[in-house]
Amino acid sequence: MGTTFTVSRATEADEESIIELERLVWGAAEEATPEYFQWLTYMNPSGQAITHIAKDDSGQVISMHIVLPAPALLKGKQIQAGISINIATHPDYRRNGLSTRVAKSVYQEAKQSGIDFLFSVPNPVSKGLFTGQNGFVELSSPLMLSRWIDPSIFLSQHGFNRLEKLSKLLTKPFLNHSRKSFQGKTRIRFLERLEDLKLEQILEPVDFCIAPTADWLKWRYENHPFRKYECAIVGKPDCPEVLVIFHVIEQYGRALIMEFLVAQDTPLQTVQSLLDGVVEKCEAKGCSSLIGLGMPNSRKATLLKKSGFWVFPFSSVWRPKLVYRCLTGIPGGFSLESMDFTYGALVNIE
Repeated sequence: MGTTFTVSRATEADEESIIELERLVWGAAEEATPEYFQWLTYMNPSGQAITHIAKDDSGQVISMHIVLPAPALLKGKQIQAGISINIATHPDYRRNGLSTRVAKSVYQEAKQSGIDFLFSVPNPVSKGLFTGQNGFVELSSPLMLSRWIDPSIFLSQHGFNRLEKLSKLLTKPFLNHSRKSFQGKTRIRFLERLEDLKLEQILEPVDFCIAPTADWLKWRYENHPFRKYECAIVGKPDCPEVLVIFHVIEQYGRALIMEFLVAQDTPLQTVQSLLDGVVEKCEAKGCSSLIGLGMPNSRKATLLKKSGFWVFPFSSVWRPKLVYRCLTGIPGGFSLESMDFTYGALVNIE
């Protein structure tokens, strides 16, 4: 392999070499496929993904970094945010500053293209890439909240078969009590199409949030090349009161809440009834639990807790670490505690 590196924006001609690098680093992951690359890079309604790469002198891609444009609200103002994802470097070229060079290059173009606010969910190995020379600030980690559906499934998956029957006996009365408490006459709709949704009135009034448009939701969930997502609402698509988009991961026996949006004047019982309906769907598909994210002390975290969710006991290990960087300066009165993130915003942590 060569030792001269060139850093530049990726072109269509680099796609095969990029996917080859992804397969080397991530193995058989969905991200390392042509279908995923095409969906992520070219189909996003908020704009084409900005991908910068480094090549050795043989022309092979040896490092990459992607910034994915996303619609957002910053202090109530519509902006273009960027999600820093899919960072990969060939094992033979690590720890020599190459990832930092590629990162600086892609962030410079992101700023020039009109992206105001960057955030990411780095793993422990890559965290220093963000919080070191690239100027990212670490945020308070969101809470991971779980509503147990059948813990015996979780125990069985992890080899605790002797505890499975005991768990079922202990869990059944609790689940029956929870459902009895939360049941109501709320009419729940499960939607097949997301393009008719109007979300303005149910976006969280915080200092920063992803502001998903109908086009963004359709791309993110309806058009995903591999995953099947489901959407439940209370109200009509053009005037929803509560919305939950969730993903059942059958091979792991659990489900994730990808989006959770609630209008300010929605009664608690309405929220609880909708989440009950989602739980019933997940239970029918053999899930042990339904998991969601909530920023500490936020309204969403409080609503989830009042709907039978508990802070995940291993959250100190599994909670994502959020970092951000504002490219155009932080507006006055901005609070790091007043931010809203969901699984759907954190594209690469599923």
